Amino acid sequence: MGLAACSADGRDTSFAREGDTAAAQRTGTEARGNDAPSTDAPIGRGVAPSEAPSDGAATPARDDASRPSAASDTALAPADAGAPDAGAPDAGGGPPADTTNDAGPDESDGADGGPSTPEPLPEKRVVPLFITATDEDPADTERYVATYDSIVAGVRTWYTDQLVSRGNFRFYHEPVRVLRGNYTRAEWDRFGTGGFEYPDGTKTEDGGGCSMFYGALHELTTNGLLERAGLPQPGTSGLVYYAILGGGTNGSCGADGFLAASELQLLELAQRDCPEGRLIDGAVDCLPVGAIAHEIGHGFGLPHTSERPNCAGTPSLMEEWWLYDGVGLCDEERTQLLNSGYLYTP
Repeated sequence: MGLAACSADGRDTSFAREGDTAAAQRTGTEARGNDAPSTDAPIGRGVAPSEAPSDGAATPARDDASRPSAASDTALAPADAGAPDAGAPDAGGGPPADTTNDAGPDESDGADGGPSTPEPLPEKRVVPLFITATDEDPADTERYVATYDSIVAGVRTWYTDQLVSRGNFRFYHEPVRVLRGNYTRAEWDRFGTGGFEYPDGTKTEDGGGCSMFYGALHELTTNGLLERAGLPQPGTSGLVYYAILGGGTNGSCGADGFLAASELQLLELAQRDCPEGRLIDGAVDCLPVGAIAHEIGHGFGLPHTSERPNCAGTPSLMEEWWLYDGVGLCDEERTQLLNSGYLYTP
């Protein structure tokens, strides 16, 4: 089931290339925006109050909460969902990727005092990706990736906090994997405002829409970034890819159990204002992280809260993401999360 035609909420799918569409086929039904006509359209996160049009016109429900780039292809940690074997070299022929991550199962000492056999990784997990611009300054790579890792870890603790009354649940995430992209920072910035442009000149929705989603999908599949890095294709059972692109100020979207993608500006602002992904240690504005947490929620299968009559009147990240880290989830969303299989008890 490929990506479907466009809806009126900024999720323009009509220009998805054939190769991208084929790669998008997957099992299951994804979450949809408020007026999505298809089960295959990625969901936008909606516009923050400060960004809403002043003329009172209806606002498309797209992912454009922008505010104000890193470099080496690495292999996915071992897992049961089609990932390479442990110790697979990265695309550049370097040493195996470090697969340690404090979000994963713990290793305890064996009876003889030595390390015991590690428990298998959870079947469902988040795989964060950073797709660099071709002119990205290598000196920025380590700094951005460190921030990205911290943000995802912070978002993980936020989801854990939302389920504390039901147990100690958390999602597993890989370390950020950095893939070398094919577009400059200026091109990504243009895509973020004018729509992603394919090699034949066709574009996704003007104004951004889901430009980062379609740009990421094109890079990962048609341009072969995942294949060169030895990573499974989008739609592989149990994997949610979350990609940040090498530029852009707009265009975030996410699709259930598949792919979510955002503009670089979110990472830059989070690095400045919310570097740990939570309102702690002097953080002053975690709105950019709220956008990221919202898109990851779509990856887990959560639709917008406005689609849930039983959640009416309950502030939620899946609607008012700009209130992160001071907003939660409604009970129905918590139940869906627990049933999704992405949250587990260590």
